[in-house]
Amino acid sequence: MRKTLTPIVLSFVALTGCGALGEGAPGSLSQAVTGPFRLTMMDIGQGDGLMVRAPSGCTALLDAGPAGNGATIKAYLRSLGVTSIDFAINSHLHADHLGSLDEVDSGTDAIPIALVYDRGGNYSSTDYNQYATRFAGRRQTPALGQVISLCNEVQFRVVAINGNGQSSTDENALSIAVKVSYGAFDALVGGDLTGSSGSTGSGIDVETGVAPSIGEVEVYKVHHHGSKYSSNTTLLNALLPTVSLISVGFDNTYGHPAPETISRLETVGSDVWQTEDPATGTRRGPIEITSTDGSAYTVTQGTSSLGYGSKGAADTAAPSTPTGLTATAASSSQINLAWTASTDNVAVAGYRVYRGGTQVASVSATSYSDTGLTASTTYSYTVVAYDAAGNTSAASGAASATTLASGTPGQVIINEILANEPGSNTAAEFVELVNVGGSAVNISGWTISDATSTRHTFAANTTLAAGKAIVVYGGAAGIPAGLTNAVAASTGTLSLNNTTDTVTVRNASGTSVNSYAYPSSLASVDGVSANRSPDASASGTFVLHNTISSLSSSGGLRANGTSF
Repeated sequence: MRKTLTPIVLSFVALTGCGALGEGAPGSLSQAVTGPFRLTMMDIGQGDGLMVRAPSGCTALLDAGPAGNGATIKAYLRSLGVTSIDFAINSHLHADHLGSLDEVDSGTDAIPIALVYDRGGNYSSTDYNQYATRFAGRRQTPALGQVISLCNEVQFRVVAINGNGQSSTDENALSIAVKVSYGAFDALVGGDLTGSSGSTGSGIDVETGVAPSIGEVEVYKVHHHGSKYSSNTTLLNALLPTVSLISVGFDNTYGHPAPETISRLETVGSDVWQTEDPATGTRRGPIEITSTDGSAYTVTQGTSSLGYGSKGAADTAAPSTPTGLTATAASSSQINLAWTASTDNVAVAGYRVYRGGTQVASVSATSYSDTGLTASTTYSYTVVAYDAAGNTSAASGAASATTLASGTPGQVIINEILANEPGSNTAAEFVELVNVGGSAVNISGWTISDATSTRHTFAANTTLAAGKAIVVYGGAAGIPAGLTNAVAASTGTLSLNNTTDTVTVRNASGTSVNSYAYPSSLASVDGVSANRSPDASASGTFVLHNTISSLSSSGGLRANGTSF
């Protein structure tokens, strides 16, 4: 349920767009475009640039990124049929937020901006001077609490401006923040608003003071590109954003987004989407949010698309049917199940596991180990997803497995190979082994080799339990934090080719236990591993990991990211 919001006294209400500025005014739009509500975070590098379009076609810009992005913004707007902009809100006077506003408004392909809201005052920079000159006579400074309406369909309530009375020389702290509302859908967009008094030596904590007046939102445009000095715990605990959007440059030198910020967002259960990824040096592209009536919304980026329900709307939609259910015998008394996560308009609360039509478990993860079974017996399973409102999905397709015979020896297989490491971090290459047999295996002295030579020798007293995995990374620096079933290659490298190579596991006597020669098609995508399908199945064939999971790889974990 949506929290009760602390009321704000409105200084005044300004209605703009679609005739609100008067007959013949620049913002009096008659756009020939209609459709769903849209909020788009454009990919403009290290900066902010968002568009909001009302269903009737009225359009607003919230910042426009650094200089040089005008053509990109205009191309996107024209693709939607937008020919003029009712108003822009310039959060603050830094170049990475206002640099392209004058470019959008100028040139033979100009998309004119009727009115620009900013914090007032001035700033010493070339980009600011160009902005101030271009929009002279069209600048207005809104008041705290003011509601700006886009064609009486979308509301923008000013929740922060000029530090909300706190004095600061930090331009970020002076950012305008607005709560954008469309029906039951709410979003917070606030430039580089600060949440720490120690951010730059002159920063102040504005976030804590405004948090109670905002309440829960569906979407949070993460302040200051994910800086560790913004998005503080008080703000996030008040917002509890379902989705968080980060506009960031993959080549930024600021460390954005900061690990601390990502951790705080994940702690409140927010799904994080970002335009670019500094970790892999890649562009992910613009992020578009659409909604027909505000009760539910869809987030789309490239080929990825997820639906969500707004918190203030009733939830009557069932989760999608679980897919990809696999059942693998781990021993004479245990069968391991795994499946692909379902989606829901709000969130999937958990899964019910059925054996032979009888429920045997309810779990939140996408895997389950069924124990206490009888040796040499076949069992059949299905899985159903459910949400917090009690809606349940249709049952998954059935999967069956036969428990091993009593005393079945262990069987170690190569389950996953990452040859094409993310970027150039060869320490992140890995080979994952899984014991799919019914008893533990002592792998002391066993080796992993490529086509050229031995790359790793397992240390003395190394035992791989039934149903468990161990993963060997090219170097210690490649082992993810917190992964306990991982070791670094004893030679300091795995030296796996990104074209073709052969990985072989030999026991202490030098006998081949398992070997796989991977083709270039399974090592051609940066950061994507080759994984058996079904996962951890001795009879499974190798496929690209991202064809069986939302993850690119899962060294030391099941394909869906859960523990063995």
